[in-house]
Amino acid sequence: MPDPLLPFNDPRSASPDAGPSNQPPKPSRSRRRVRVRETSRAAYREILPVAGTKAAQILEVIVASGAAGLTDDEGEAATGICSSTYTPRRGELENDKLIFDSGAKRRTRAGREAIVWLASPRAREAQP
Repeated sequence: MPDPLLPFNDPRSASPDAGPSNQPPKPSRSRRRVRVRETSRAAYREILPVAGTKAAQILEVIVASGAAGLTDDEGEAATGICSSTYTPRRGELENDKLIFDSGAKRRTRAGREAIVWLASPRAREAQP
């Protein structure tokens, strides 16, 4: 009898003759360009941070930075938002997939290396 505490798709919980896995198929990784309809853009704009909020200010300066991106330190200086407010709002933008870690690092005013954040293509397209 399968252990009820094991995750549903755990191979240890299936009997050897249970047949094919009941996991959903993996999505295609096709690189083809998908045409984005204006209605999709409008719907996406509705989930963007509300204009005037700290998250919207942060997203705006990251989008405006283009391919150079911004570190948290640079974003704090550009917006005037203190780090104790800036960092959680930037984290929300990352969780919402509006920004991402570019993989690059730059030095802060204190001389430490920091992640350079870039706006996602979706965030750039949705900006007015």
